[in-house]
Amino acid sequence: CLTKEKLIKYGIAIQELHGLQFDNEQCVLLEHSPLKYTYNAANQSLLLNAPSKILSPIDSEIADENIWDDGINAFLLNYRANYLHSKVGGEDSYFGQIQPGFNFGPWRLRNLSSWQNLSSEKKFESAYIYAERGLKKIKSKLTVGDKYTSADLFDSVPFRGFSLNKDESMIPFSQRTYYPTIRGIAKTNATVEVRQNGYLIYSTSVPPGQFEIGREQIADLGVGVGVLDVSIYEKNGQVQNYTVPYSTPVLSLPDGYSKYSVTIGRYREVNNDYIDPVFFEGTYIYGLPYGFTLFGGVQWVNIYNSYAIGASKDIGEYGALSFDWKTSVSKTDTSNENGHAYGIRYNKNIAQTNTEVSLASHYYYSKNYRTFSEAIHSSEHDEFYDKNKKSTTSMLLSQALGSLGSVNLSYNYDKYWKHEGKKSIIASYGKNLNGVSLSLSYTKSTSKISEENEDLFSFLLSVPLQKLTNHEMYATYQNSSSSKHDMNHDLGITGVAFNSQLTWQARGQIEDKSKNQKATFLNASWRGTYGEIGANYSHNEINRDIGMNVSGGVIAHSSGITFGQSISDTAALVEAKGVSGAKVLGLPGVRTDFRGYTISSYLTPYMNNFISIDPTTLPINTDIRQTDIQVVPTEGAIVKAVYKTSVGTNALIRITRTNGKPLALGTVLSLKNNDGVIQSTSIVGEDGQAYVSGLSGVQKLIASWGNKPSDTCTVFYSLPDKNKGQISFLNGVCK
Repeated sequence: CLTKEKLIKYGIAIQELHGLQFDNEQCVLLEHSPLKYTYNAANQSLLLNAPSKILSPIDSEIADENIWDDGINAFLLNYRANYLHSKVGGEDSYFGQIQPGFNFGPWRLRNLSSWQNLSSEKKFESAYIYAERGLKKIKSKLTVGDKYTSADLFDSVPFRGFSLNKDESMIPFSQRTYYPTIRGIAKTNATVEVRQNGYLIYSTSVPPGQFEIGREQIADLGVGVGVLDVSIYEKNGQVQNYTVPYSTPVLSLPDGYSKYSVTIGRYREVNNDYIDPVFFEGTYIYGLPYGFTLFGGVQWVNIYNSYAIGASKDIGEYGALSFDWKTSVSKTDTSNENGHAYGIRYNKNIAQTNTEVSLASHYYYSKNYRTFSEAIHSSEHDEFYDKNKKSTTSMLLSQALGSLGSVNLSYNYDKYWKHEGKKSIIASYGKNLNGVSLSLSYTKSTSKISEENEDLFSFLLSVPLQKLTNHEMYATYQNSSSSKHDMNHDLGITGVAFNSQLTWQARGQIEDKSKNQKATFLNASWRGTYGEIGANYSHNEINRDIGMNVSGGVIAHSSGITFGQSISDTAALVEAKGVSGAKVLGLPGVRTDFRGYTISSYLTPYMNNFISIDPTTLPINTDIRQTDIQVVPTEGAIVKAVYKTSVGTNALIRITRTNGKPLALGTVLSLKNNDGVIQSTSIVGEDGQAYVSGLSGVQKLIASWGNKPSDTCTVFYSLPDKNKGQISFLNGVCK
């Protein structure tokens, strides 16, 4: 049956097919359409031939709007909990984080809350709660609650209120926002915390060595563009602090395209010592011919006003350049402070050399210029005037060196009127040759405000051991040195087993000139059907720590409750009733539960996603009619991927007529339940043989070979009392 939705998925422009006709089951009547088709009964394939004028243009990977799926109504919950016990002092520390949500039609309700108990100090924090939905007709997103304003023109600020923004996930990649990658080096088993505007938005435990928090983790948290504050809490009490600039590309749009954002709400500050006024912010960007783009915006609040205008130019092979001018009025009890600032942004991707460059510099033309956040803080604390920012500069450079590896450089510098301010530099080099990887990393952090300066250098070598052990294992060596601390040497082995479900690591560490010269670290984690569990152990000459962590996701839906691994922002609920233990391809440890349900994460909204079940993992005497299902979820949706299953005896049956002659080649067999619903179909091959799945002895097996009422018969067969193999061999008579 070819439905309207299937034709759209196959790339047919339905709007160009005038006068389409359907049968009672909403199947397209192909004989009354310009589509030509050829059906091959032997391999059950259908070949469609369509005129080019009715084919949808392929200008992006965005799926047709007609098949966007808002998903099912469901309650969802992500949870993560860490526990650590220290032998010295007998201290216990806990950290928990939950992300509850509820989907109702196109609406998504989300929250992020965390709780921690460190050294008897308890703290609860709710980073945000908001409701959101997409508006596909205007390619926009409506948000009510806690979020961050757009950072296209002004600095991103947290708010509680309403916002309407152009949704870039509904349009081609050329106009989408990117997310940063956070890289760092942990010297011991450490906790990495990422904050924005004071709010804890992400926390994870990492083993010693280099780590990377990718765009997948950051994108799911709904962070705003700006500066991400990263803290690495080492087990030995040391703390590393640095910032990662999260700047936007040059505001350059194609001719005729536009982008906007409107926000009305109350400023949301993590520190309640500051005021939280109601404000309005609006921005608009429009693409003009010849590579020009104009943009402007306003911020209005009772203590502060700001206006911005600017333009950008796509200069072809030389990249893209933009300039913006801003003015602000900060209102105090005694006077109004006027200030001006200008900014320059530059982006360039050099295809010939595989170089990507992004530069952004904002200069405060006068001392009295304030951003919105600075105005909020300075209105309450006069000493804040001593920390007025004079300029901020950021740079991102990525250079591929072909067979020689790649280089990445990140630079951020905040300068103030009365002192030099803060500076951070992260440089890294990576090289991979036949599985052997080498990486060098240098991090420099300086702050005139807190008088904290540190240089950190790291060398990492990873060598595969598959040829020696016949298992996926790697030997690693890391050397790290700091201007504040002694040099560390780490030697370890990392392994992956059981189809990537088990990850383990054993490391030994030696610290030069330290009282605690030797340390041992053991880590292991297991990803299963119902979630992920991990354990870690560390030991040195004066302390011993034991830790555990668990994480996972839960979806409550109309068919029950399904437990699984952590749920991404957009996911699918897989339903294969009666089929337990079937593996979802591409997701280690994800299998259907005892009822036939599981969670498939990491779907891309508004695009074609394929969810595949491995047929080799199906239980005996179960079958599914198709192993791949295509879904097109909207952002935040939980779409349902329903597999039609057959549970019962799988048989190779030889069917004859009452005269003893076998059924004709190509005869269609339909297995129907008592309600007449077709559960499975098959085609008769040579000598009347056919493979039929899901036989239980109570269904009707109908054979048909034409359109006349007389071109059909019912197959009578007998099932064996016990089926010792996966396939039964039967004989049947069609009467």
